[in-house]
Amino acid sequence: GYAAHLLPGEISHVLRVCLIANHDFRVEQAIKAGLTMKEANKQISKTDKEHLQWTDYIHGKSPYDESLYDTVIPMHDHTIDDVASMIEEIAGSNPLKTTDNSILTTNDFILSAAVNLYLVESGHDVDVFSESGNVTLTINTYVVRLEQLKAELITLSYEDKEKPCLIIADDNSNSLLETGVAFQQLILPVKLKYF
Repeated sequence: GYAAHLLPGEISHVLRVCLIANHDFRVEQAIKAGLTMKEANKQISKTDKEHLQWTDYIHGKSPYDESLYDTVIPMHDHTIDDVASMIEEIAGSNPLKTTDNSILTTNDFILSAAVNLYLVESGHDVDVFSESGNVTLTINTYVVRLEQLKAELITLSYEDKEKPCLIIADDNSNSLLETGVAFQQLILPVKLKYF
């Protein structure tokens, strides 16, 4: 689905599968699902356009670009059972095994996403990156009152409603790495406490 394209490629224990099919096969399947031929063609065209816009926006590539996936399977050449078996076999292979590094990368991605969501909901538009639990905020626009923004970001805390946690930023150890019109970057040492 769409969200799969948001996962960083560094998370190695995720299997990225693209199921493709030629136009005739797709129309045939849509008709079996109850659409008319006209409706099927319209729906296929709409879906293709949406997929193209999404992958172009995220990756700058076509939705069928093989570099975005671990495997591309043409549905018109295989039964559903064959495809399920292929995916199961690939999913069990060594390159997709969970490793300490893939878990760390996953945790960093989750932390970045949680911090980013909280900041957006708090009215801040900054890029968020996490590495080994250290969060970097990058401000991609010119800021007149940088010190004021820095102080506000430092005092923000985050509480996850499903997995309660508190992000604590120690303002004594925050450092401004770079300041300029193009971007300003803050590194905030972030710690997670689980209750």
